[in-house]
Amino acid sequence: MKVLSVVTHRVMLVVASVLMSLVFLAGSALGDENNGKDGSGAVYVMTNQASGNTVVVFHRDADGSLVRTAEVSTGGLGSGTGVLPPPLPPNPGPDPLQSQDALISTENGRFLLVVNAGSNDISVLAVDGQVITLVDRVSSGGVFPVSLAIHKNLVYVLNEGESPDHIQGGTTNIKGFLLDAAGKLHEIPDSTRVLGTDTGASDILFSPNGKQLIVTEMFTNLIDVLQMDTGGLAAQKVSMPSNSPTPFGASFGGKNILAVTEIDVITVNGRRQGVANASTVSSYQMSDAGTLQLMSKSVASNKTGSCWTRFSKDGRSVYTSDTGSGTISVFSSANGSLSLVGPVSTGGAFSAPLDMDITPDGKFVYILGALTQVAHVPPIRPLPTAPGRIQGYRVENDGSLTPVTTVGGIPFSAQGIVAR
Repeated sequence: MKVLSVVTHRVMLVVASVLMSLVFLAGSALGDENNGKDGSGAVYVMTNQASGNTVVVFHRDADGSLVRTAEVSTGGLGSGTGVLPPPLPPNPGPDPLQSQDALISTENGRFLLVVNAGSNDISVLAVDGQVITLVDRVSSGGVFPVSLAIHKNLVYVLNEGESPDHIQGGTTNIKGFLLDAAGKLHEIPDSTRVLGTDTGASDILFSPNGKQLIVTEMFTNLIDVLQMDTGGLAAQKVSMPSNSPTPFGASFGGKNILAVTEIDVITVNGRRQGVANASTVSSYQMSDAGTLQLMSKSVASNKTGSCWTRFSKDGRSVYTSDTGSGTISVFSSANGSLSLVGPVSTGGAFSAPLDMDITPDGKFVYILGALTQVAHVPPIRPLPTAPGRIQGYRVENDGSLTPVTTVGGIPFSAQGIVAR
């Protein structure tokens, strides 16, 4: 029976490998469905509402301005709102998933993939110009999915195990799928990997060559690197300690440079919250073999809750959104070595900037802010139902940011943004 089991397993790996190749060949011919020839595009925001998760669509003009055009159901449920940290009122609040990459796009822009943390599944929406349509929804293979990674047509989901509002977390795992040309997800057999318990895992992403998966674990202060095999399975895992406590968001720039934010947290009245002005960013260079060489160790932003991060297209700048300070921190990156340039205000300490993304052409950065509509009236009760907004910035040649647009009406529970 053991021999039969081994043979069966190998056959399944071969089938998965062949399917992956066919799926990639079918999908690679697809063009970008959101970018216009005039430089226009789209921005998408996941509302994460417990009553029914949706994706809000904004048309992006060539000058970076946004116009809301649609809101489409994912077919699943969001987690709803989290809990506000002090000194905000004890109402449900921002950062309910405590994660980066809850909403992602395929490289060609043909599909959006989204987590439904409240129903433990993931959805795929097809993009046709400014129209998006739900085409698939499958189980995430775990509890409380918070982040997604994609390389070509290989998809992995990170299941945190339990809402981060809970003191004791559940079991964290990852699971793999293949995305076909119709937008259907096919589970990869034996792809589930358990990472641990109460890890606070917040981000999953592929290395640029797709040979490694990287996972950040906030509560264990670890960065995991998992080697990928030819069948799409995450095999060997190596974990390394974060340079500073609480690694959160991660992003790759050119030359395989990886930036990881470190927010540092303390527990107050049984809940974790960011340490004031203690956030840092470390950078590494990843080899083809998957080893991480330290380039910059815990460069301070001097801000609170610098969680989300993105590189500029040319790789010379790194941006973090500083939730607790109401700023975007700008770092210069000289071949991966980081230095702080300075902050850009998003509206004050109560604007709570969360997720961020940059357009494929590198011209614009967009920030999802959960509380920006009540930035100057803290604390008010009850809070508005949609106090958030999207703020857009033009990326200048020196990496500095110039405000170009602001649109409101974003639900309090929102997390996850894609700019195309």
